[in-house]
Amino acid sequence: AQDVVAKGAKVLVVQDPVEVPQDVTVIQVEDSRYAMAFISAAWFGNPAEKMKVIGITGTKGKTTTTYLVKSILENAGKKGSCNMSKIGVLGAGTWGIALARMLCNAGHNVTVWSAIEKEIEELSATGRHPNLSHVELPSELKYTIDIKTVCENKDLLLFAVPSPFVRSTAKKAAPFITADQIVVDVAKGIEEGTLYTMTEIIAEELNNPEVKVVALSGPTHAEEVIKD
Repeated sequence: AQDVVAKGAKVLVVQDPVEVPQDVTVIQVEDSRYAMAFISAAWFGNPAEKMKVIGITGTKGKTTTTYLVKSILENAGKKGSCNMSKIGVLGAGTWGIALARMLCNAGHNVTVWSAIEKEIEELSATGRHPNLSHVELPSELKYTIDIKTVCENKDLLLFAVPSPFVRSTAKKAAPFITADQIVVDVAKGIEEGTLYTMTEIIAEELNNPEVKVVALSGPTHAEEVIKD
């Protein structure tokens, strides 16, 4: 993002949800802890043909961090345009559901997977997570117990299963993950015995160096991210 600023991109500093002029490509978020919530809730296509930014949670912080929201505006100026991604979330715990809701509200096509059939049935029936029951989930969220369904034809895969299950989940998912996908691990921890990080475990099980495996980190809680 700093490279973009150096090239003369227009910068806007924000502290609250705002509508951002279309020529703004870089936004400074006053609280870096909530940057993920901020960026994933940005999209194009409101009636004024502006980029509408929503979903900043929490309060102002002392750290100012620069984040690139849209460096390449492929659909800029096209009314109703939206860079929608197909995203699979593996894991239906509070963290996975909070991220899934946020991404869905940002206009993305999101499917959530769990190996626990009862968990998927309850989410589908109630539209709420039992540990985040005060928040209604978007009706557009999809749910599945089929790991092939959550992985295939997705642009991005979020591994949100608890760390003890990352290896077994990656092994199940591996046949359906292709080189053009990005895998984002959001689980924390170190594997006992190997002392591998979660991304190292995923990379080992996928056994495909062309797959991009990255990690989302930061002191953020599900109950904060899920707030509007």
